[in-house]
Amino acid sequence: MLLRARALACIRAEKLLFSGLSFASEPGYAMALTGPNGIGKSSLLRLIAGLLPVHAGTVELVKTQGARVLAGTGCDMPLGQYCHYLGHRDALKPSMSVIETLDFWSAFLGPLPASDHGKTQSDISENAEKGAASPESPPLQPLSLGDTPPATPVSADAALERVGLSHLADLPCQLLSAGQRRRLTLARLLVVARPLWLLDEPTTALDSAGQDILWHLCASHLDNGGVVMVATHAPLPVPNRIVALDRVLS
Repeated sequence: MLLRARALACIRAEKLLFSGLSFASEPGYAMALTGPNGIGKSSLLRLIAGLLPVHAGTVELVKTQGARVLAGTGCDMPLGQYCHYLGHRDALKPSMSVIETLDFWSAFLGPLPASDHGKTQSDISENAEKGAASPESPPLQPLSLGDTPPATPVSADAALERVGLSHLADLPCQLLSAGQRRRLTLARLLVVARPLWLLDEPTTALDSAGQDILWHLCASHLDNGGVVMVATHAPLPVPNRIVALDRVLS
């Protein structure tokens, strides 16, 4: 599974943050999103997640075999349906317990919807031309029914065990430390399967043990065919390719 962007541009608060951004993930490699503060790393993640509009270009999640489109620009299925976005806020309700929080997210997000996008090859080609696609890029094919993304969700109990929070299952979220709150957001990655992980400075508040858990989860997701993009100022301890925003400003 690949995340691919062509000539992508983003405007926020009437300011052009970046333009002409093209990249493609590689199987087994995370994408390390780098650049100075304020250049648009978080905005790019939010754009991919569907929280900001695409000003120009295309961004799509495709199957590696046959490059069939799963979701993204020009598709009936928005890319946000296929991603986990972990931003700076943990999105936890203080009065809910740790286990209740995971049960809520599991029920709220649920499995990926089955969908036949109904796009013909001419539709896809036309969308690619509008996005200034490179002529060397292979043509994209619509997703057929029966295709499934990588990863299988685990139970809330199993997820808490993997992130080291089993002993706090019944504790209200308001009593968690900053690091424990961050670990709980990582557990959400496990109880709801999504092929694309968008992580914005995910090591914030995590101790060394918590960071080890994070990178083990990312490595496992990559091994299972998932896609990981991480906004970071530090080297990643997993195989990665760099997407440098400071090189694509107009």
